[in-house]
Amino acid sequence: MFGETPSVITTWRKRYGFIVAAAMLLICLGAGPALAGGGTFGDDEEQALIGHPYFGVVKDAKGEPVAGAKVLADLKNGSVVVTTDEDGHFVIRGFALNVDPADVRFMCAKDGYKQTDISKLVQSDAPTAPVEIHCTLARQ
Repeated sequence: MFGETPSVITTWRKRYGFIVAAAMLLICLGAGPALAGGGTFGDDEEQALIGHPYFGVVKDAKGEPVAGAKVLADLKNGSVVVTTDEDGHFVIRGFALNVDPADVRFMCAKDGYKQTDISKLVQSDAPTAPVEIHCTLARQ
């Protein structure tokens, strides 16, 4: 009985070992960019066309973050709405390269609050320089 076990294992390895090894290799090669922090959701040409990224924070009058606030970025050809995280932060990846940050209007809102202040700071003159937005909401 014990004498047959090694031959069964040896036969299984011969038949299926190569298939298992090949499958593991394909999985590792496919996961390479993800494991290395690489990979993208679009091609490089598409990403090169993105202009200024926008990021910021929404706080209340006491300086505390406002989670779940809606941030509206309004452009001539449409708008984008994002929601702040638990720390009041938000990010908008960016619009086309030809979109001037001066042409993007921002508004912040949350039930029970009203917007009291908003500021926009372009970090530099570079065409893809980040734009920082600070919004203050007060309880109604």
